Amino acid sequence: MRGNIAQLMQQAQRMQDNLQRAQEDIAKLAKALAKYDLLKLKSEGKAGANPHVVTIKFGKAETTLTLGAGVKLPDVDPNAKELAMGQRYTGIVETLHGLTAKK
Repeated sequence: MRGNIAQLMQQAQRMQDNLQRAQEDIAKLAKALAKYDLLKLKSEGKAGANPHVVTIKFGKAETTLTLGAGVKLPDVDPNAKELAMGQRYTGIVETLHGLTAKK
């Protein structure tokens, strides 16, 4: 009986730890989406041969950044007062990658 109670307590602690991490991740994501102004993100770019397409879907809305073949997402300038559209896409993508990477 004691072993079962100890196992239940350990399981409860792991669940609480996972919930805490999930709450922290949601807060980080919300901060990034606000910083990169997700709701005002616009589709940009023109399709060519073998385009690099980044699509972000949120709710019923969808926005797409189309880059030329072999073109990478632009770097985010941390000192810029205002970010270009492509940099905003990059910021959101990097945040999602950071949150979903295996830890």
